[in-house]
Amino acid sequence: MHVNQRSASPEACRVCGNTSDNSGFDAREMMMGTREVFRYVECGGCGSLQIAEIPADLARHYGHGYYSFGRPFRSSLPKRLAKHLVASVLMRPDSLPARALERFTGVPAPLHWLRTAGLGRDARILDVGSGAGETLVSLAGYGFRSLTGVDPFLPESHEPVRGVRVLKAGLEDVQESFDLVMFHHSFEHLVDPLEALRAAQARLRPGGTVLIRMPVVGASWHRYGADWVELDAPRHLHVLSRAGLEILADRAGLAVRRVEYDTTGFELWGSEQYRRDIPLTDPRSHLDGDGDVFTEGEMRAFEATARELNRTGGAGRAIFWLGSTLKRVNACAT
Repeated sequence: MHVNQRSASPEACRVCGNTSDNSGFDAREMMMGTREVFRYVECGGCGSLQIAEIPADLARHYGHGYYSFGRPFRSSLPKRLAKHLVASVLMRPDSLPARALERFTGVPAPLHWLRTAGLGRDARILDVGSGAGETLVSLAGYGFRSLTGVDPFLPESHEPVRGVRVLKAGLEDVQESFDLVMFHHSFEHLVDPLEALRAAQARLRPGGTVLIRMPVVGASWHRYGADWVELDAPRHLHVLSRAGLEILADRAGLAVRRVEYDTTGFELWGSEQYRRDIPLTDPRSHLDGDGDVFTEGEMRAFEATARELNRTGGAGRAIFWLGSTLKRVNACAT
């Protein structure tokens, strides 16, 4: 690792409050390749990672080239019609046509997330940290009709396609209620994850779901340390362990109902690049598939390792479905 040695850290864990056996370490900014150093802390209790001091100038680390702010891709009309048809079948998972289609084509990830939550295409959905709205535009292509995104780092609010509104705002600015509140790799960017969970819970309709896709402390963190690509200093302010998320969820009146792991070979090859001092956006990087850092055999091996980590629960990315534990949900106005 191209970082300082670990040292004991007096900071209390912002996730569980633990102060025993916490350790500090330095991590570099390696997505853009500035190599600016930031201090992080690993909790000796819940095992979560967190930046020691949240930068006052976070916005400068989300430049115009940041990937989530690019213009969302919209499929052609024939592809949208095909997606509508596929969704109309697969969103009835107990039907014979759905089982037959699933056997041959599988279930696209967005439909799997919502189908697992027991939702239909009329569900009211909020995506927190939506960026320009790529995930919402994808859902609109499948026929979902009530889609809202919020992201305070956007240049301005906009409506990329019919049925999708993306607001330059934070979760606290939204006063409606939803069947699903999603955090797609945005939860790790939040200054106060507990407050975000409480706000999400308060905006759930009865029986609603909070869906979180995020990096989690796993085998690759223990292998690569500060070179672990999912640490993403300084943008990832909190990278939780599963135990850490369960602690925060309980405090917010939520409980984890289901967990799945969904890492890819990126977790491995990205970390290997950082270990070799190659930033993600470096011309040599494999980010766009043009770099020559790894052989085709090595890339296949990374993907195979990722599948095994998903199977065994040691992966560095996970999907959490959370439901309310409160008898009475303080839902916002519809």
